[in-house]
Amino acid sequence: MKNKWLKIICLFIVLLIAPFFIVPIYNNIRLNIFAQQLFQIELPPTTVLIRTDKEIGHWGGGNSLDFSCSLEVYSEFDRDELLQYYSAYTFCGANKEKGGDVTVHVSLKSELGYLEYSADDRNIYIIYLQASGYSTAFDIRGH
Repeated sequence: MKNKWLKIICLFIVLLIAPFFIVPIYNNIRLNIFAQQLFQIELPPTTVLIRTDKEIGHWGGGNSLDFSCSLEVYSEFDRDELLQYYSAYTFCGANKEKGGDVTVHVSLKSELGYLEYSADDRNIYIIYLQASGYSTAFDIRGH
């Protein structure tokens, strides 16, 4: 009889804690799918990839998850040409329920306030997508 209650208590504890481990893993999968939209696009000519980045967190008001992905590139194109190139693609939000389109943004690295900025960075751009306002559920990164 004592063994039965121990199993019930252990099951209750697992069910109570499991969402805090499962939901962040699920959101990481959603982030990877969201980021691949941008990462899989072929770079324009005379453009070199420096690095990619993707993040999930909370950058706005309220309790919500925000998904972000970016490319840091060196390009002979100017900002408007890069924006025109990437605007030809349609980007979706981080899940099917939210839907909608996500707008691509292009900024000079020097304009974003990077500390490591130098005069040689004048042709380095950050191309990024951001999707905001998703439910946090049990993911503490959204609080």
